[in-house]
Amino acid sequence: MDTIDYKLDRPKRSALFSIAPIGLGTDSAESLESYTCRLAQAHFTTRHAVEQVVNGAGAPLYVDKSGPPRLDAPTEVAHQFGRRLAELTMRQDVLCLGLGRLAGRISTMHTLRKYRAWCGDCFCDARAASVPPHLPLVWSLADYHRCVKHGQVLETQCPCCNRQSVASNSWSWAIDHCPWCNKDLARRRQGATPSLPHLARRHDVEVDMFGAKVLAEFVTEISQISESPLACDASAVVHSAISRGLVRHSADFADRAGLSASTLHTVVKGTNNPSLVILMRIAAVADVSLAGMLYPQLAEVEVRGPPPQALREVGRLRQNRTHDWNVIRQGAANALASGQDVTLRKLARELMVDQSYLASRIGNLRSEIVQQGREKRKAKRSEQVKALAVEVTRARGALVAQSLAPSARQIGKFLQVEHTSPLMREAMKIASSQSSTLGTPPKTLSAHAEASH
Repeated sequence: MDTIDYKLDRPKRSALFSIAPIGLGTDSAESLESYTCRLAQAHFTTRHAVEQVVNGAGAPLYVDKSGPPRLDAPTEVAHQFGRRLAELTMRQDVLCLGLGRLAGRISTMHTLRKYRAWCGDCFCDARAASVPPHLPLVWSLADYHRCVKHGQVLETQCPCCNRQSVASNSWSWAIDHCPWCNKDLARRRQGATPSLPHLARRHDVEVDMFGAKVLAEFVTEISQISESPLACDASAVVHSAISRGLVRHSADFADRAGLSASTLHTVVKGTNNPSLVILMRIAAVADVSLAGMLYPQLAEVEVRGPPPQALREVGRLRQNRTHDWNVIRQGAANALASGQDVTLRKLARELMVDQSYLASRIGNLRSEIVQQGREKRKAKRSEQVKALAVEVTRARGALVAQSLAPSARQIGKFLQVEHTSPLMREAMKIASSQSSTLGTPPKTLSAHAEASH
């Protein structure tokens, strides 16, 4: 009897979960780093484990162990990582994530920011729309300082622990929570001292919003294209702007873009790959699409009009943001002399200055303020220890009266205090020294047993 070979036509399975990227075709397009973190959370593992799977699919990538890889950088290795991840997840739209396909077209310098940034209101909006928490690519760009939707400066420090976070291989918590303290990043602490980025950019609202719109349009367009772009022809863009009468000559173009003439000349000649920030300024002055400078098929994308006049004065505005530090130092000195409770945090909040920046500018007053705060904390701790020592003595007598051993554990349990805490240990020493001075050493368990017999 002939045997029949039944072969089921089963579809090919992906090596990793085939989750869909978020926000493609919008200014909230997800970054490749965010997608990798969400993929790790779906597998209940860390990002490092996902990277090992990707490295095992071919030649090792990111063999340098000096730090976690920048998956969104415009490098060839990031592009290869995205290709392998698309194959393992069987999703071709993963190729549209990150800037890896721009390798060799733009410079890696001044393209991505060092620390992670986010907008708390965007996290809240995503929750209201039942969208999984993710990090848009536009937040990772170095010149994207202000949220284009809510108009506020992006946060880079946790509102609870004030720490900054970088790309981490061990990130396994929710993306909208701090990797250090696991606090919600969508919430802001009321009355907190504004950070230095907020203070530094409070006069650049017009320039920041214009740059945010340009970069948001750029991310919106390139998140729909997976192929690599052509080399940027900056020379044609500059000559087009001159022929249309937007600028008079190349020197005028560089001045309007806030660039030096040598920098513009280097970009036009194609000596080095320009950074995304430089291309953004050139596109703004030439009134063309930033994505159209790299992808000719996107050249007809609607542009946003002429750049603000303040674009050429950004450096000048930053130089004028100075405080009268003589007045600040005199005020801090007077507060110290009067015996007021002066701290760097309180002083920075009153002066609307970043705390670390204030500490670096007030000179010797910083050490005096820190020393005063240290002495006050020491005095407060001493009072707490003395008060706790009185409670320890009272608890010891109560335990002896109940025929219980007055051990540290029993005393801590009686007072509902952790008996191994430094404060409790100091209080126990003071209580023991006081009882020995009075000539009534505390009873131990054996002594109490002998007395009962």
